[in-house]
Amino acid sequence: VIRALSTELIDWPQTLQSVACHAATLAHSNVWLVDYGPGGGSGATRLTSVCLTEDSILDLQVAYFSQFHCLAGPLPNSWLAWAKEDDAKNTAGSKNERKFVFFSDRLLQVTQRATEITFSPEVHAAIELEIAKVRVGRKEAQAIQYPDAIQQRLNSCAFAQLRQEQILDFDVAAYPLRQAFQELLRLDCDLEKLHHRFSADKGTKKERRQKAALMQPLTDSTKRAAFEGLYNSFVLEVLAPHVSKVMGCRRVVYQSFPCVRVLRPGEFSIGPHCDAQYQLPDGNVNVYLPLTSIWDTNSLYLESQPGLADYHPLRLDYGQLSMFYGVYCTHFAVENLTDITRCSLDFRLIPGCCYPEHESDQREDFKVGGYYSECHFNKQSGKFEVTRRGYPYWRHGFPHTNK
Repeated sequence: VIRALSTELIDWPQTLQSVACHAATLAHSNVWLVDYGPGGGSGATRLTSVCLTEDSILDLQVAYFSQFHCLAGPLPNSWLAWAKEDDAKNTAGSKNERKFVFFSDRLLQVTQRATEITFSPEVHAAIELEIAKVRVGRKEAQAIQYPDAIQQRLNSCAFAQLRQEQILDFDVAAYPLRQAFQELLRLDCDLEKLHHRFSADKGTKKERRQKAALMQPLTDSTKRAAFEGLYNSFVLEVLAPHVSKVMGCRRVVYQSFPCVRVLRPGEFSIGPHCDAQYQLPDGNVNVYLPLTSIWDTNSLYLESQPGLADYHPLRLDYGQLSMFYGVYCTHFAVENLTDITRCSLDFRLIPGCCYPEHESDQREDFKVGGYYSECHFNKQSGKFEVTRRGYPYWRHGFPHTNK
């Protein structure tokens, strides 16, 4: 069973839903979903959000088994190595049973809730559990061999220039993304004060339902059409020309819909990771575009080069964006200790010369026409034009994970 689960494609949403339906017929419908992966239980979280509604009668318990004593590598080897350890039973079980302290809580403890974080040796030690997983994931991803033509472009001076952390300005009058976002969600308040729209406590099911209701228009193709159109125009007219100028390519692949982040005061979103841990291919360059001013704890922290560990927060205003090499550079958020809500968009671009043109050669979850859209430079019009559109799905984050 373990070998099958590690080597064959599994439709996990359907599988888990089948378990849920079967368990509902039993006298005791208590089911454990166990996540052995390196993502801190993120897989289990996604599966439950995709498959089970808030009012499900299934009593689903989620456990995350650590890999403190495992060998690097995918199932089955890493799990079997972990299972054979004599002290495995001492580290197994749920996070509560192991008195597990989450990344955000550990960081708050060691920094004494500082609003400006200095990454001292003590702070680095406190987050080493997550950083160690990043190192393993990055090393495994960097060992992947790409076709020679693509590998040459990934190793080129041009791509080294493109992937450098940089800040670009854009015209908010020409590309009013914040206004379009507010109109899409029918917001009559400043985005910085969006937390006043929530009546439920943070982290509760009611709060999640409120956030899902607020962001529901993002999942409706008709309602989001104007916002989506502006996003595409922004990529085609601002970012694709920038990528083309640096790389000398006439094809650009880009995320078909941006990830939308809403982080209220007191909330935490995601711990240290690099995108390669989530199977994103090399060649991706991240774009982080805030719709509100961001700084310190309501921002995104990142390192400037893979493994350099010079973590620093982005400090940006609306009308600015950051580009960085998120596929290998560690980045993360911390608990928002400011008094404003942070709203932001993030998405990824790939120079066309760094990604296969044929769908059969593209990664399963990251195909053009799905996760990615594609544009080419039209010599006659002198502009980039979409040649194939993708569509939002769970890989584009909440609320698409909630459908």
